[in-house]
Amino acid sequence: MSEKCNGWTNYETWNFKLWLDNDQDVHNYIIDEIKKIKAIGYEAETFEVANFLRSYIDDNMPNLNISTRSQSVHGSMADKNGFYSDILNASLRAINTYEIAESYLEDIKKVA
Repeated sequence: MSEKCNGWTNYETWNFKLWLDNDQDVHNYIIDEIKKIKAIGYEAETFEVANFLRSYIDDNMPNLNISTRSQSVHGSMADKNGFYSDILNASLRAINTYEIAESYLEDIKKVA
């Protein structure tokens, strides 16, 4: 079980939020998309934003099934069902997108 990290649920959540906020283009994209969700007026707004963030993660997941000469000679741990894929997927699943959604919505609320 992961421990809290800098006030967030776990390291994975903190790290994802940090990367979202540290890239201005990505941050602006995220905020714009959240504002669109708010404009539609969903009753379960936080849930919708969390789903959007989860989709963002899924849509941007790297392809680990890339073969290199070293992997082909010595075997690959990057196969679709390999070690690196398992570790990456476990870390991505650990991200608390609901907590991040709440944070973004609170920040937007303060500015409005």
